[in-house]
Amino acid sequence: MNNFKTEKKWRGYRLHVLLLMLSLPAFWLLAACGGAGEESDNPDDMITIEGSVAQSVSPVFSPGPAYVLNRAIAAEGDMVFLFLNGASVTSTQIKGGKYKFFGGYKGRKLSLKFGLTKNEVYVGVVDGSATGTITLPAFNEYHVIAKKVIEVQAAEGRTSLDNFLVSNGRFDLNSTVSILKDVLSPKYLAEPDIYGNSVSDLLAKVNNGNIDVSSAFSYKKLSVFPEPQKTIIISPAGYSLGVREQGQFTVSMSGFANKSVVYKVNDMIGGSSLTGTINSSGLYTAPGIIDAQTAVTITAQSVEDPSKQATALVSLTPLSVVINSGKPSITLTKLDKDYNVPYVVSGHNDKRLRWYVNDIEYGNILTVGYISSGGRYSQPTKIPSVKITIKAISVADVTKSASCELIITE
Repeated sequence: MNNFKTEKKWRGYRLHVLLLMLSLPAFWLLAACGGAGEESDNPDDMITIEGSVAQSVSPVFSPGPAYVLNRAIAAEGDMVFLFLNGASVTSTQIKGGKYKFFGGYKGRKLSLKFGLTKNEVYVGVVDGSATGTITLPAFNEYHVIAKKVIEVQAAEGRTSLDNFLVSNGRFDLNSTVSILKDVLSPKYLAEPDIYGNSVSDLLAKVNNGNIDVSSAFSYKKLSVFPEPQKTIIISPAGYSLGVREQGQFTVSMSGFANKSVVYKVNDMIGGSSLTGTINSSGLYTAPGIIDAQTAVTITAQSVEDPSKQATALVSLTPLSVVINSGKPSITLTKLDKDYNVPYVVSGHNDKRLRWYVNDIEYGNILTVGYISSGGRYSQPTKIPSVKITIKAISVADVTKSASCELIITE
């Protein structure tokens, strides 16, 4: 008898566990459909997103109303999936031509999919100040096409996906769709091989992959959004350089899909040996010979729109060498064994000089005296019997030099 009661008890436990296990999938399914993911339970964060699909009158013999986009995209009872920042978070059914999502969606990018994964519509970014219910417009075929157009033209720098959201936190697709209708109307007549004969035909081409969306929806073919303001700025505004000195230019651009530029020096691509050269990275090198103070113009010209360019100025300064304050001679006595010859090098960052005594680099301590690389002159043991000339030649520009006579007295 005891064994029978024990067995009956264990059967009850096993049945209870089995029922619990069978209930788990349904529980998780309900959790997934009920808004797992990024939804918020914070009352201050709660926003209702309500939408609808375009309703059409069904034939008498058809049971119930149908809510159609592409005559197949959405209908009564279909699932609508909500994506936040590109991630699927929840879903709901179309009931009475409408659908609702509840949760905290502030600041997140919102898009929807109507049953079929191809029919995704981006509807904007939820404004951080949005409260209450956000009502989306009734969707139709143009809204699905609008998403494709916006993606292509946004990549071209024509618009931003966020343009759908108006300042009060409410979504507005209607203005874009209205423009798109006007732009596409002549395309159905002029280019039916690409766009088809109607919006439904075009959407079928898009969904079936029978159209090159990037080409067909480019701004060059569909001018839906206004031309973005194009700006190009070159920096710095200028340099002051000597022979063979370099200056790096950079360019910042906005409103351009292609941000490549061509660099010119005095309107010559890449420059020349006379005006200086500039490479494709914007590194300018001054010419090897600068005889007089002059200036050249550096231009950064847009490849996409050659009418857009920015300019900078490079002041080219000739190198100058002055020794002994420009005086023609230096007089020393035998007691002045060492003497620092004063010198100034201007017009270049490289101040180095090569020193000569009677055309002998560094001179000769036994005959005419020695001079260091810093211009310090040392007398020979005996007063030279020949005229002594001190000469300094620029290391940066060997065409620039200065000289003076050195006289040693008793």
